Order: sequence, then C-alpha cells, then structure tokens
Amino acid sequence: MRNQPNRRERARPQLRSIARTKTIDAGFLLGVQRPDAKAQLADQSGVSLDTLVDSTMRDLRDLPWISIDERTTRELDQISVAELLEDSTTRLRVAITDVDAWVPQDSPLDLHAARNATSVFTGIVTYPMLPEALAVGRASLDEGEDRLALVVELVVEADGTIRSVAPYRALVRNQARLDYAAAGASLAGETAGPPSITESPVIGEQLRLHEAAVLAMRDRRLAKGALDLKRAEILPIFDDDRIVDMVVVPPNRARTMVEHLMVTVNAEVARFMSTSQVPWIARCQSPRDWNGLIELADAHGYELPGEPNRSAFGAFVHHLRTSDPAGFTALQPTIARMLGGTEDLVIGPGEEPPPHYGLAHDGYTRVTAPMRRYADLLAQRLLKAAIVDQPAPYSVTELEGLVEHYRERGRAAETIEREMFKIYGAVLAESRMGEVFDATVTAANDYGVWARLDHPPVEGKLVSSDEDLTRGDRIRVRVTRTNWERGFIDLMPVP
Repeated sequence: MRNQPNRRERARPQLRSIARTKTIDAGFLLGVQRPDAKAQLADQSGVSLDTLVDSTMRDLRDLPWISIDERTTRELDQISVAELLEDSTTRLRVAITDVDAWVPQDSPLDLHAARNATSVFTGIVTYPMLPEALAVGRASLDEGEDRLALVVELVVEADGTIRSVAPYRALVRNQARLDYAAAGASLAGETAGPPSITESPVIGEQLRLHEAAVLAMRDRRLAKGALDLKRAEILPIFDDDRIVDMVVVPPNRARTMVEHLMVTVNAEVARFMSTSQVPWIARCQSPRDWNGLIELADAHGYELPGEPNRSAFGAFVHHLRTSDPAGFTALQPTIARMLGGTEDLVIGPGEEPPPHYGLAHDGYTRVTAPMRRYADLLAQRLLKAAIVDQPAPYSVTELEGLVEHYRERGRAAETIEREMFKIYGAVLAESRMGEVFDATVTAANDYGVWARLDHPPVEGKLVSSDEDLTRGDRIRVRVTRTNWERGFIDLMPVP
C-alpha cells in the first residue's frame, strides 16, 4: 500500500491560488481583458520613443541618474540625481516615469488602469495596475533604457531650505539600479558592497550628495513637528508556493533617505499646484482625537489650543522629541493613533489645502508612483497641465468621482494584503504548534489581548490570561491552535 500523506500535508494551502482568488473576488482585473486595450497595447509595441519626444522636453540622459528600490521590484517609478552647485546648494532632480504618455486620458488602457486603480501586493505575487508590458517594460525606468519622465527639480540650501522648485518634462536614462540593502551598506561605510557601488566613485558620490541634502530637508521638517518615518517592515519568505519564514526588515539609511525624498517631492508639487489654476488632489491628515492630544500635552506640561492647529501640534511634537527623545519614541504610536488615517480631497484653484499633520506639511499630494496608484497618474496629468498653463484635464466633479473610486479600490487591496499576511502567519505558526515564544502585547481591551511573537513576527490572541496586561508588556506564549483559512492564531501564556 502506498504511504498516504498526513492530514496537515493534504491541507497545506495553495498560496498563489488563494491570492489570485481573493484578488479576483475583490473585483480586480488580472491582465488586460478589453479587446480595445489589447489592441492599443499591441500598437504601442512598434512605437519609437523618438515619435513621443517634442521640443519642450529636456534631454537629461547623460546625467548620472540612479534608482534605489527593493531588490525584487520590477516596476521602477522614479530615478534621481544630485549635483553640488558653486554656492554650496544642491540641485536634486527626481524623474517620475511619464505613464500618461503611454496611457492617455480616457484611452482603453486608461479605462483598464482606472478599473483597478492600484497594484495589489499579496506578498507572494504582485498584480500590477498597468499591463506588464508597461509596468515592467516601456514605462519602467530600467537601467540603461531611454525613458520619458516628469522631472521635479529642487535647489536645496545647506540648512535644508528649498530655494526653488521646477517641474518639467524630460528624456532620462537610469545609469545604475541599486537596491536598499546595497545602497544602505554603502552609506553606512560597509566595504563589502556590490561592485556597482564599490567600483564606481560616481555612484558613491551620488549617494552621499543625496543623503546630505535629504537629511537637511528632513531635519527642517522634524523641527516643524513631523512624526518619524522610520518603521520596520515584515517580509514573507517563500520557497515556490510554500511560506518558510517571515522576517522583520529594519529601516536602513537608503530606505529612509528615499522615503524622505519622496515626501519632499510630493509636498513641493502640492505647493506648485496650489499656485496654479488647475484643480488638484490633496492628501491630508487631521487629528481624530484632539481632546486626547490636549490631555497628552497637559500630562507633559504643555498646552495645546482648544481647536486643532497644525503649527501648535508641530511645536508640541518638537517639544516632546527634543525634551525626552526616548520617551517620544515610545509615545509616537499613541500620537499616530490620535491623528488617525489620511484622506484625499479635491482642491479647486485658489482653495487653501488642508494640512497633513503627521508629515508637518500645510499641503501634500502624491505623484511619485503613477505605475502603482491611479491617484498618482491623475496627479501627473494635472501637473503636466499646470506646467504649460493648459486647461485642467478634469473638472472638480470628475476628480471627486475618481477619488471615491480609487479610495474604495485602495481599501479592497489593503484588505487582500492584510488577509494574506494573516494566512502566512497562521501557516507558519501551525508548523510550530506547542513551541514557546517570546512576545510583546500589541493590544489589550474589552475584546481581548493580542500579542506578536518576536520570530516569526506574527500576531495571535491570548485565549486566557490571569495577568493584567497592557500594550507593550513582554510575555512568553505557546501556540495552541491555528486556522489559516481565517488567519487565526490562539496563544496561551506560559508562566
């Protein structure tokens, strides 16, 4: 008789199939389905880039552009280059791929992109918003390839003050593709870096110039009360269709540098748009619990006004950061919860944009990822119109309808990602049933107590506890039961 697989082996989830099913069930299109969009895509395969270049575009292909992204990323939205000027200022150029050139407004490909409105990142597979021929082909800013781009040029003084901003269209070429780990190692002075960095003084100089300017801009924003961007990410590790581990990827200098640079670019584009006659999309964040922030400030000997005020909030955050750095680090999650989530709002010409409290900006938008987010593609079209002082490509009413649609699609994509990561965690925990783990309490309320294991970094619910636990407490637990279909993990405290 042939050996029969045990019950757990037979029940092992087919993760790619699950991710695909969840994505389809949520209403996302996998691949181009419209015949007219397929025809448009096929027609583009024979289009020469030269036919899309006009006299208004600058030829910046000879500049030492670099990209810094995840090693596994196939869609490159941005590249950048830095130049130290004679007056000790730094010219920073960030080139954002010109998706609009390949996906014209209201074209079949645009209707396809608008339907999905976002790429879906499931961990084990990514479903791009754009067809792969664009997302990983002619729209991606791949190394050594000539590409159309929208450039945002900043001139930054030594203290981080932005002297000027100028957006324009250009022809660019990525000279070196770097990943966060390699670039971070180079910035940290580690000598065992990849040849692309260690053997190229130009790339090393680019990284140093980038970081010096970005850190100066970051410090100015932190002084205005911005919350820190540093955060660890959880990365699932797969062997084909099997989850084998989940690891915490700590922030490094390259990742943090790129995040701050993109924040600055988005904020400066918002400032540019607010002076134009074109409506635009502001991304804002306002306090969800201002009274709670008042009480927090009072507990730290600080007074906030009775009504929300971004400048006052920023001054309070700066006070906490400078007076008690360690205490501020512990308080940041509480402050973030009191601020709540972000929201996109359509701003008409001449209207005052709402502030973004967490980023310490009085106006903010998103334009740096047009291949992954439809919001950024809309922002790109609006910015292109504002640059040449042309009529807006959308009315305020049209934009409001599109914003509501991509907001719903974004929530759907986030739900898929959250559910898949719970499944990954439950599958890993099931393979280590009965083991004892160190863990940290992540939530404790009337509904129960939850804790996250140190490794793998998965979260479960305590089925019983005699202790009075609070968020942040360190405990030891044992995995007692899992349900990967629902992403559930039950934990038992260990004395």
